[in-house]
This record gives sequence, structure tokens and C-alpha cells, in this order.
Amino acid sequence: MFDDFITPGFNASAFAKRWDFMELANRFKLRQPRVAAILDRFAIKRSTMKALLDRSLHSPEGNAYYRAILADRL
Repeated sequence: MFDDFITPGFNASAFAKRWDFMELANRFKLRQPRVAAILDRFAIKRSTMKALLDRSLHSPEGNAYYRAILADRL
């Protein structure tokens, strides 16, 4: 199970994304629909995260940086 497998996406960005977690779930033999439902809960909260960024005290550059991270990782 732990064979040092790294997905191409993780290898490229060094950050785990949805498909990395789906692959991990597959290796743990978890039901894909259940894992997808759990990950979808985070995607649903995307608008809440964006609203928090709108109210943040970040500079415009900082705000753009965090929005890019959010878009990339969810």
C-alpha cells in the first residue's frame, strides 16, 4: 500500500489536490462515492472562503495570491 507512489499532480506542484486524495482513498479501498462526497463539501464552501478573502486585510496582491491557491487546491 505504501509504495512511495506520487501522483503526477503532486509531483508537479508539491501540494495534494482532489485527485491525490481520490488515489489515496482508492489505495485504502474506501468507497469512491463516499470520498467524493466528503471532498465536495469543501468545494461547496468555496464561496464562503472567497467572501472571507473579500473582507480580509490583505493587499490586492496578497488577495490575488490566496485566491490562486484556493482555485488550485480545491
